Amino acid sequence: MVSNHWKADEMERSVNLRAMQYAWAFLLVSLMIWVIAEYMSTGELLTIPLILILISNMIFFSVKLWLTKRMTAPGSENNEE
Repeated sequence: MVSNHWKADEMERSVNLRAMQYAWAFLLVSLMIWVIAEYMSTGELLTIPLILILISNMIFFSVKLWLTKRMTAPGSENNEE
C-alpha cells in the first residue's frame, strides 16, 4: 500500500519556521504597543493583552528549554559526540 503522506523537506521547514518567527514577533510588538498606548492614554494597564504577552513568552521559553534539553541529552540522536 502506497502512502500519500507528504513530508516537508528541510528548506520548507526553515521557511515555515522563519514565517512563524515573524508572525510571533509582529503579534508581540502589536500587543505591546496596544498596552503601552492604552496605558499612556488612560493610565490603566490592559490585562488581557498583557496576559497574552506573558503566556506566549512563557510557552516560548518553556518549549525552547525543553527542546534544548531533549536534543542535548546524553544518548540523543542529535547529540554529536
